[in-house]
Amino acid sequence: ARTIRSTIRSNFFLGDLAALRGRPAEAMRYNGLATATERRAGGGTAAALTGALDSIWVEVTQLGRTTGARARIDAALRAHPMEDVPAADRPWAQLTQMGILLADPEVTRMAADGYERDIAPMTPDPDAARVAARAARAFAARRYDEAVSATLEADRRFAWPRGHALVNVARA
Repeated sequence: ARTIRSTIRSNFFLGDLAALRGRPAEAMRYNGLATATERRAGGGTAAALTGALDSIWVEVTQLGRTTGARARIDAALRAHPMEDVPAADRPWAQLTQMGILLADPEVTRMAADGYERDIAPMTPDPDAARVAARAARAFAARRYDEAVSATLEADRRFAWPRGHALVNVARA
């Protein structure tokens, strides 16, 4: 890679590719390399928190380690406080998806509230971002009719990555 940014992106991409190929240890190694590079480049708490959450995501989705996932999330948030991360860099969307995946209403509600507060006002369509947050809360509370309806609306308004919307609707 020619630049720090391309090194970080390449390692995250290789981590995603390894995860898709069912190689979680390799995925975690590449995510770790990306996070370490990002921290050396001045990413600070945002990079550390995102890296910790990425590792938890791989553990849950690839290794099936759901037991204790909430404790690992809480530990990551204690070690790398969200308040120390600039508002625009707070990984609320990532944390929201983790809450949905774990069917943890408390994590999802906290993340959706943070997303609405910190990220939605910066988006081109803040109301659509609020719809996405509402969908997340409904998924976590297992109100699937509301969740699917809100997800499809958020997707039409480009408030959620397409893949997240489709996966969440399929889970419902």
